[in-house]
Amino acid sequence: MQAALDPSLDHTSALATAFRDASPFPYLVIESFFGAELATKLVEEFPAFERGNNLDENRRRGRKAVFERLGELGGAFRAVDELVRSEAFLAWLGEVTGIHGLLFDPDYLGGGTHENLSGQSLDFHIDFSRHPRGWQRRLNLLVYLNPEWSESWGGCLELRQDPRQAGTRITPLFNRAVLFETSERSWHGFDEIRAPKGSRRSLAFYFYTDGDAVAIRRVHSTVYIDAPLPAGTAALGELRFALQRRTMHLERLVAEEKRLLGILDQCLGQTLELGLRSLDEPQLAVLRQPVDFLERRLAGLYSVEPELNAMIDALTVLPRVEVTAPLICLGQDGLFVDSWVGKRLQIRLASTAPTGIALCGWCPPDIHGQVLRVGDQSLALVPDENFRWSLPFSEQVIVHADLGWVPSRTSDNPDTRELAFVLHRVEAET
Repeated sequence: MQAALDPSLDHTSALATAFRDASPFPYLVIESFFGAELATKLVEEFPAFERGNNLDENRRRGRKAVFERLGELGGAFRAVDELVRSEAFLAWLGEVTGIHGLLFDPDYLGGGTHENLSGQSLDFHIDFSRHPRGWQRRLNLLVYLNPEWSESWGGCLELRQDPRQAGTRITPLFNRAVLFETSERSWHGFDEIRAPKGSRRSLAFYFYTDGDAVAIRRVHSTVYIDAPLPAGTAALGELRFALQRRTMHLERLVAEEKRLLGILDQCLGQTLELGLRSLDEPQLAVLRQPVDFLERRLAGLYSVEPELNAMIDALTVLPRVEVTAPLICLGQDGLFVDSWVGKRLQIRLASTAPTGIALCGWCPPDIHGQVLRVGDQSLALVPDENFRWSLPFSEQVIVHADLGWVPSRTSDNPDTRELAFVLHRVEAET
């Protein structure tokens, strides 16, 4: 073991003190973890991204690849695999962390090589608490294999006691290791990677104890907290991405709940087959718990339904206008949900490339002599005809109409709005 690890790791007493006294929870940063020769070989032999599993939790191809079971990679990785599962290494971990009887996961559940491309981030989370073998998860060991990395490139591991408050940031530098205790408060994640070249590479090892060796904690899968929604109206693309992330997160939770409810239903069915007469009062109390839970779950779903309907009603009255790329609409004022426009329209736009715009709409047959004005430019509309008005790009377009029309004054139409024209879309022009 001495040849594989840096000689500085022999001073377990100092490491144990640093681990125990760390905040926001027990952790340790080791600047040189593997021996220099082994660390260099790991970089040279790191598997290609395409060789790893790059499907995310929703079975979609993503920007993270994982290769489990390091021993199958051979070479330096086989040496590391033999090291971390050895009794000597597990004993060393126990001395440093004070957690004895540690078990290595030969299945590498969630572990192995991790490679993250630019654009990837990791929402703050606490890890699943129990291995399928019944073990309790106790420690994470991460070793970074990035010959070059700057904090400005993002991808910095952050340890937090509260997922919504800033914590300790750790740059993923070459051969730097982070060892931390996993618990109900060991929140961790990393911000978006913005590396100008290469990718963020690391090794992940997870360690466990037998369930009988520690007080059983609440059993849960990995618990994620999505990043807060972006503030302001200038980041609609980011807002859309954040909403998609939440939707996928909910889909994953619903699928997991469905699986667990299926197991619960099976267990209930087996219990009922035994016959209720054979159950005493304490056993009946155990039986009532899942039934009560299901009743509360149904009541909760029914209580949410009116709230969802109210939200849908609110969204249907928001004004919308079709905008073609590379334009982005940041907001409108004076546009109704049915595409009618009042005498004053204001549109706020952003563009990913310099471009002109075209307002495309229709003039109602009841308005004769309608003229639209934007700054010193004007356009005369023809009743009951579509129009297309080309304008230079501006971040703020304010359209004034000379005339207004109230449908209820000229017909049996109950509409009392003062309307000027219909706006179908805003198109980009080069």
